[in-house]
Amino acid sequence: MRCDLCEHTFEVAVADRPEAVAFARTNGWIVGDRTWCPMCAATHTTRRTA
Repeated sequence: MRCDLCEHTFEVAVADRPEAVAFARTNGWIVGDRTWCPMCAATHTTRRTA
């Protein structure tokens, strides 16, 4: 997976994409229409609540 904002990547050896998405979400990634790494997700959330 690649963050849509900073292009940070997340690679994991799993059987298929749904399993990779679940693993990424467990590790703080937001995966949906857009994919955000944990740092970009935290920054976005902070900006919206500030």
